[in-house]
Amino acid sequence: MVGDRLVRKNLPGTIKGGDIIHSASGKKVPPGVLDKFLELPDILYVGESHENSEAHRVQLELLRAFYSKYGSDVVIGMEMFKRPHQAALDNWIGGESDEKGLLKKTHWQKEWGFDFRLYAQLWNFARDNKIPLIALNASRDQVKEISSKGLDGLSPEQKNQLPEIDRSDPYHRLYLEKIFSLHNQDKDRFEKFYQVQCFWEDFMARSISEYLLSPAGAGKKMIVFIGNGHIIYDFGVPKRVFGRTHLPYLTVYTYDLPDAKDGPDYFDPVLSADIPLEPADFLMAVQTKKIKSKHGVLGVSLDVTPEKKVLIKKVHDGSPGAKAGLKDGDIITGLDGEVVSEVFDVTYALKYKKDDDTCLFSILRDDAPMDITVKLFSWKFHHKF
Repeated sequence: MVGDRLVRKNLPGTIKGGDIIHSASGKKVPPGVLDKFLELPDILYVGESHENSEAHRVQLELLRAFYSKYGSDVVIGMEMFKRPHQAALDNWIGGESDEKGLLKKTHWQKEWGFDFRLYAQLWNFARDNKIPLIALNASRDQVKEISSKGLDGLSPEQKNQLPEIDRSDPYHRLYLEKIFSLHNQDKDRFEKFYQVQCFWEDFMARSISEYLLSPAGAGKKMIVFIGNGHIIYDFGVPKRVFGRTHLPYLTVYTYDLPDAKDGPDYFDPVLSADIPLEPADFLMAVQTKKIKSKHGVLGVSLDVTPEKKVLIKKVHDGSPGAKAGLKDGDIITGLDGEVVSEVFDVTYALKYKKDDDTCLFSILRDDAPMDITVKLFSWKFHHKF
């Protein structure tokens, strides 16, 4: 049982992983019912919990289903990529860059930060089928400015770059007040948090709308991959896009089933009794699963020197790096024959390494070049207090 609170939302009393629920009727439906609904929208929003691999599996399934219906008319909008990096997505789809190049040019680690392997099947499917990827999001620097200064504190030039921002929905505000209270009790900071969320959602809404109303987007069907919080109850991105375009849409919320360890104070936004709205057109129930595949661990702390070189700041005792002879102060210049120019070059390569794999590091030690082969093995860092 998920709980008695389900009655308030007209949902089934028992929900398990794999269930598809039509929110308006409260009925569980077979996949074929949802498939028929995919014939209706011009925009299909598919939410996610960013670190749940099951949510990304559902996204891939719906992308395949959407593409099977509409083929070359499909485009993909992704919250994970920022508008200034659109050219990098175009190059990826055009076969002009590899995955590492895509991630570096979009500054993935800084701008998004979640494990890229969770998303790789989505963008690989897009490239294999020449489906355009559309960057939707604002840069982290823009968000930081609003978080720091608030909308009223921005310069006239900064304000001119903003989309029209809607802060009129009382339920949206109520929802965000609850989310904010889970992590921060400083009510004085809520207003800036709220402004950031509204900016975020109107920025993405503008990105979607401008594309679909442009000559390039005419007649296209967009599937949007986005955090669940931006589509729940429609008052985030869907409502804002509809106000700009009046295009029909469908929302699919990947519903992480509550776990016994969540406790009695666990906040489930789908079941909020304070918001008398349907959370989404469909809920797709998923178990929470972290990405399973292990990757290589080097056991060193990396930094960047003032000269923009990758420095081994600390080699941890007992680690693969220590066993192989890497030392504090070594400069990494290459890995497996590839030039290393930033920390991401190392972390990306290790994502595709496993225990017992080897890595050939080219380093500078006291300005003298040398190669060191590191054999990876299972190792866990333990803090010393």
